[in-house]
Amino acid sequence: MKLMALDGNSIINRAFYGIRALNAPDGTPTNAVYGFLNILLKLIAEESPDALCVTFDLPGPTFRHEQYDEYKSHRKPMPEELAVQMPIIKEVLDALNIPRYEQSGWEADDILGTLAKKCTDAGCECVIVTGDKDALQLVSDFTRVKHVKSQKGQTITKDYTETAFVEEYGFTPEKMIDLKALMGDPSDNIPGVAGVGEKTAMDLVQRFGGIREIYDGLDALDIKDAVRKKLSAGRENADLSYDLAQIRCDTPVEFVVQDNLRREVDNGEAFAIFRRLGFKSLIEKFGLHPPQSGDTELYPPRVEEEGVGHNIKDIMRERLDRGEDPGEWIFDTALAAYLISPTDSSYDITPPREDLQQKLKELGLERLYYDVELPLCRVLAEMEHTGFLVDKTALTQFGEQLSHMIAATEQDIYDQAGETFNINSPKQLGVILFEKLMLPAPKKTKTGYSTNIEVLDYLSGTHPIIELIKDYRELTKLKSTYADGLLKVIAPDGRIHTKFQMTVTATGRLSSTEPNLQNIPVRKALGGELRKMFISGDGNLLVDADYSQIELRLLAHIADDSIMKQAFAQGEDIHAVTASQVFGVALGDVTPLMRSRAKAVNFGIVYGISAFSLAKDIGVQPYEAKAYIESYLEKYAGVREYMTRIVETAREQGYVETLFGRRRNLPELNAGNFNTRAFGERVALNMPIQGTAADIMKIAMINVSKRLEKTNAKLILQVHDELIAECPKSEAEEIAVILREEMENAATLSVPLVVEARSGKSWYDTK
Repeated sequence: MKLMALDGNSIINRAFYGIRALNAPDGTPTNAVYGFLNILLKLIAEESPDALCVTFDLPGPTFRHEQYDEYKSHRKPMPEELAVQMPIIKEVLDALNIPRYEQSGWEADDILGTLAKKCTDAGCECVIVTGDKDALQLVSDFTRVKHVKSQKGQTITKDYTETAFVEEYGFTPEKMIDLKALMGDPSDNIPGVAGVGEKTAMDLVQRFGGIREIYDGLDALDIKDAVRKKLSAGRENADLSYDLAQIRCDTPVEFVVQDNLRREVDNGEAFAIFRRLGFKSLIEKFGLHPPQSGDTELYPPRVEEEGVGHNIKDIMRERLDRGEDPGEWIFDTALAAYLISPTDSSYDITPPREDLQQKLKELGLERLYYDVELPLCRVLAEMEHTGFLVDKTALTQFGEQLSHMIAATEQDIYDQAGETFNINSPKQLGVILFEKLMLPAPKKTKTGYSTNIEVLDYLSGTHPIIELIKDYRELTKLKSTYADGLLKVIAPDGRIHTKFQMTVTATGRLSSTEPNLQNIPVRKALGGELRKMFISGDGNLLVDADYSQIELRLLAHIADDSIMKQAFAQGEDIHAVTASQVFGVALGDVTPLMRSRAKAVNFGIVYGISAFSLAKDIGVQPYEAKAYIESYLEKYAGVREYMTRIVETAREQGYVETLFGRRRNLPELNAGNFNTRAFGERVALNMPIQGTAADIMKIAMINVSKRLEKTNAKLILQVHDELIAECPKSEAEEIAVILREEMENAATLSVPLVVEARSGKSWYDTK
């Protein structure tokens, strides 16, 4: 069971300052309430929690004020425009049947800590949503913190698991208290140690641990004498600050996880409040309607009879999960807004349906919207509902194998370094690499040396420790993100039910979240092992169908390049043909190295790759890579003309589009900044190709789904250019034919679309 607990004060505060002033018909300020509810809907869509609650501070002193008179003493009072909205949000939450918790003498953070502890004791996952980083100290195996902030007028979130926290801070979450004890917190008036700022405090905690370890060994610490004196003089304040910063998990609040299971909305009460506040769009989003006798609605929103919905795919999925019919739908405001402006960061607030319909018509997007995007919603909802079966035992064993490998690699790194240190700390790693081992150092920044992957790649071959560090990072990511991460999201039916996001990418490609199954590693042997964990049910097989070089085929068609088109029409190896053209040798004389480099050029051209980037990818000098690109464009004249034409056209009309009319605006092409213009040119080259590939895949999914209705097979996953179905063994050959036929016939091009389909017990076996 998953509980999502919101820090009401911090979220409504973010909403108040992040949304322009809004007022109800009677003049009451409403922007904070409106913003809070939109954030709530977004969070529910992202997390799909089983249980939900909100915590609040109450006016008046807390035990911390009694402990320290100056605690939060300098804070300005809440603005009147926000204060009047606090009782309104509580009234709304009550109408939505969302429990709220507040306790006199305690802060909302302490209540969150108590809730997290009780969830842990009950073996439940707790997701804390807050705009305050103080709660990061609560992160644990069972508790994840979802940090909310505003960026360029949009609400964004960042998830902190234990692994994510350690990667960012270089120490474990509970040490956040020690960090605050040393550096203090001006926002809460926590004093900390005088003269010790964030940089020094971070260094101390990363290197030596908490304040207990620091003060117990103060005389022997490898620190400057000035810092030692500050720490010695500030010990009393450090202890006080630790107590003030520590979130208490023993508040007297009465809490039982099951009491917070999501419940039916009081439709009549909620409808009346929303109408009073003038929240017309939220009435629709929450599925509210004028009250009728004995009528209730489940929360989150359900569809009205005519089908006027927002993110309808998610609502259909929820209905399917409850064993209900997904319903008939005629419009999705979020999907329409996305198609009209695919680079927006959020579609929480959309224009009225009538405005969206008119805009779709003006932009020539009606056919794409009604024939592709809307029908796809049901296909995706059913795929999410079905899920992908996982071998939990094998995944657990794989995690244990990775743990042993991580421990061995860690020890090898220590042996090479000649000492133990925190490998996850960029600062400590930088000291080892560039000060102790004296490797060629990149430019030092204010926070220390960079040790990112680009730096490690640059240092490859200079010392054995470099490859070990790269291996360590790959192994820890495999374990935390996949071996451990996937285990946490296996549903009671033994399957993983990913979410397909339809409104995220600017090209129209689908993305996968919670978990992201599109990022399952495949190129390296160890990562590829994960595909063995995704299996078919008893008596079933998986059928995997994959487009062969669809983007290059689209490039040949769109650019109308005769040499490329001929190669594809004759079924030749396009990379070998390119190598033959670029290197000026007969097709039979192409070496594996030539083909490999030609392949990099082929795919690089699609993405507007520079000579410098190509040189880095294939391990040659930039002048050699430049020569390859020039030779390529000389031989493939149609591609060269396309690359010039598409950028010029995009600059003139302000956008590019796919073969099916999907648009992306490109204001970057007329920017004053060179790098911004260069980005716009790369997008202009790539979007028509990648976007058309996305359109073709969506059309194929719809057509495949229709044909599968007469079989016992179900689509279960779409990843990049491949589709996966699960079916009885006896139907595997038939399903492979269906997938291949519908995918190859999803579009008519001047070159053939080719699909390879294979079956197997596991995802790995189909490859």
